[in-house]
Amino acid sequence: MKNFVIVGTSAVGKSFLEDALVATGRFVALPKHTSRPPRLGEDPQKTVCLSSPEFNRLSQSDQFFFTLTYAGFHYAWKRSDLTKNRQKSIVLPLTLDALAPFLSQNPNFVPIFLRLTLSGLPLLRRRLSLRASPDLDHRLLLARQEIKKNASYSALVQSHHGLVFTIKDDSTLPLKVIPAIIAYDQK
Repeated sequence: MKNFVIVGTSAVGKSFLEDALVATGRFVALPKHTSRPPRLGEDPQKTVCLSSPEFNRLSQSDQFFFTLTYAGFHYAWKRSDLTKNRQKSIVLPLTLDALAPFLSQNPNFVPIFLRLTLSGLPLLRRRLSLRASPDLDHRLLLARQEIKKNASYSALVQSHHGLVFTIKDDSTLPLKVIPAIIAYDQK
């Protein structure tokens, strides 16, 4: 059993991959804790929304094994959840810019990079449009900037014996990525 950290641009399929792997019964997702307000329809078992003072209290008492800041809010994962699930394969999605610090603190995680190229931007636009993303143009701009760093992210992932996948369409995750991760986990 291995632990996996999934990274890629927004709307590339990180959460879909996390849910699909958990649905196989072979993997477990750790709840994330955040200082942002809850979103409509959000599962409170998967995303635990805390007040900023409560988040800071937990952080200062060393309860989290990793924290990051994204869009002005804090996100973290509890050390006790990691320990409780040490006999299982864990999947944890993160932003691309959090990968290097995460791997330096958690080298036992195998990185999975869901890479997008410029030719994949229409796919990203469609997915973000389906979500009715209010900041669609901004997120597409961010994706373009992240795509320019594909080579460095790929090198980082490969240096940690991870897997890199180019997402070409909606079939890439179920037909290529999920079987490859399951096979890698069984090694």
